[in-house]
Amino acid sequence: MQLIKEHWTKDDIKEFIDFEKTLKGNQKEIDFEQKIVLTKLPCYGKTSSKAREIYKQIKKGNYLEFIQNMEITSHFDTILLDLFITNIKDFNEFKKQLLRLIKQYDNWASCDALSFKKRPYNKLLTLSNALIKSKKTFVRRVGVLIHFELIKDAKYLDNTFKLLDTMSEEKEYYVNMCAAWLLCECFAKYRNETLAYFKSNKTNNFIINKAISKCVDSYRVSFEDKALLKTMRQK
Repeated sequence: MQLIKEHWTKDDIKEFIDFEKTLKGNQKEIDFEQKIVLTKLPCYGKTSSKAREIYKQIKKGNYLEFIQNMEITSHFDTILLDLFITNIKDFNEFKKQLLRLIKQYDNWASCDALSFKKRPYNKLLTLSNALIKSKKTFVRRVGVLIHFELIKDAKYLDNTFKLLDTMSEEKEYYVNMCAAWLLCECFAKYRNETLAYFKSNKTNNFIINKAISKCVDSYRVSFEDKALLKTMRQK
């Protein structure tokens, strides 16, 4: 199929979706991906590498029109669209397409393939604050993921702690696990401030305990701090 196009019509998208199915790997690859990702969407196996190859071709043409017309029919689609959305320069268009896409997420991998680099931090914070209020599990996960970018700037650390404060009643595993990773990352970058947050314990116990476990496993945390954090586990 010709992937470099000046325009993408609905018929072109239908042809592309049929083309995608020819990219399927063997059943072992497909079963492995399905097991790891735990999605209800069809898997094709080795999705990330195949998506990057297709992305490089479509990007040479009118990729924005491709995004605007594309619908999700497989896990492959989510990873491919993540690559494109990540590279939309205009923030309003980026936000529009992101919101359209993530409502259809049903797994962690589709979320984690997104990147929020080179975006205005103030706008990312506003976006995160809106996403974390969603009733959809994986939309909330994306709201947490945005803070991995925000904590690169120390002045946004308090905003991250405020986000974690709002999660005291969070029950969904994939949201809590992402928050635990985030808190561990905060400790690695901002040891003193995050230690104080552990002591305040304003988020839920799952996040605290998992974050401590991840810190204990991290090479970026000292032996002494690992021992200290172990004493702060919640029951």
